[in-house]
Amino acid sequence: MRVTRQTSRCGGQSAADAAIARKTSTLTSDVVANMRCMAAGQRYELRPLVDLARGTAGAGPDPVNALTTQSAVFVGRTAPDWTGLPLRVVEQLGRHRALALLDTSPLADGRSGRDFQEEYLEWRVERKSGVITRVELTVELPERWFRLAGDEPEQALDVIAGFAGVPTLEPQAVYGPFDPFAGSATAAGRSAAFAATMLGPRHRNPLNDGRSAITCLTQRSNTLAALSALAAAALTPRFVRRPDRQPAIRSPTAGELMPLLGGAAQAGRGSDPVLVERFARLAFEKRTVAFAEPVGLWIQGVQRTRLRTPEGGEVPLEWFKFSRSLTSPDGGVEPSRPQRVCLEVPKEADLRVGDLIDVATGDNLRFGGQLAELVQIAMPLAVSPPGTAATGPPVELGLPRSPHPPPADDPVLCEAASTLLGESPP
Repeated sequence: MRVTRQTSRCGGQSAADAAIARKTSTLTSDVVANMRCMAAGQRYELRPLVDLARGTAGAGPDPVNALTTQSAVFVGRTAPDWTGLPLRVVEQLGRHRALALLDTSPLADGRSGRDFQEEYLEWRVERKSGVITRVELTVELPERWFRLAGDEPEQALDVIAGFAGVPTLEPQAVYGPFDPFAGSATAAGRSAAFAATMLGPRHRNPLNDGRSAITCLTQRSNTLAALSALAAAALTPRFVRRPDRQPAIRSPTAGELMPLLGGAAQAGRGSDPVLVERFARLAFEKRTVAFAEPVGLWIQGVQRTRLRTPEGGEVPLEWFKFSRSLTSPDGGVEPSRPQRVCLEVPKEADLRVGDLIDVATGDNLRFGGQLAELVQIAMPLAVSPPGTAATGPPVELGLPRSPHPPPADDPVLCEAASTLLGESPP
């Protein structure tokens, strides 16, 4: 019989959580394929992102990058950041309709608001009598979970049970018919079973679709493979000529570059333009770029000063529970790099999350997206000094005579909004 520890759904980084987090640090050598162990101990070689993306984009749960990468010296860090409310969805549907869509529960075919939580932040909301009592948000990439589920099935079950607020879970809830504890089970088999069960078609699993818990990101573009493909597309050195000014060339803007990236980035989002412009600048400066150790997105902060109680008081930091921190190469937990945050008002406060007010809009918190709008997400990158990347000659970017048109309405988004919100056809 498995003995499962009880994990707080909103708790901080316990010693047991730290041990589990240390296990996921191994993903840097093979699953993420961003770094590889160079010798015994904790020496790693950062893998340049262009090579990484070309070797792993579109790969399965356990990609293998067999490319021989150039050596590079990474001496700096940069972390492009953005907020978690899907701006494209809000722009196309309007604020209230978008917020309602993003919170919708799964239909019978699996479609839900999670399909449009596209800023590398996803969330679930709990309500009582129609009022929000709890919001949980995560930036945990599925690739991190492929490693944990593959290498440490016991611990993976414990963590997910904690997310769901239950003392134990049967293996089939996470791995389907595959027995992760069978003598013949392999790490690759467990990873594949986890992916099929938790991230299968329409990701219809209560432990990851928000009905009982949220384990990791499920939106199709919220993956490391998508980030790597975007990086590969944007890191080709390009420049825009401006003969009437000094210096005579500059790095292209996101708006100038994104239409040329073959769909690797989507206009209108909060994340993609920020990432594209940062990658373009780093390539323009001839820097080699890699995902920084430890690999993963993290929650840089929450703009809690925008929230007030009904009496006008500030919302205490203690009401936000940050957890699942990334780990450093030596296995130590970095508490400043959490991957998950939960807002739940303590019982003694005699309030609910839905009673809190966003002073910028004057509205009570009625939707999870209102909190996502306050969450700052960061993607840490390691960079080499300027002028050190072994690249070919930069490409001149010829700008169109007229600006690119704004993004057209997304028919999939519009149809999904009507269906999920139960709207009558026009």
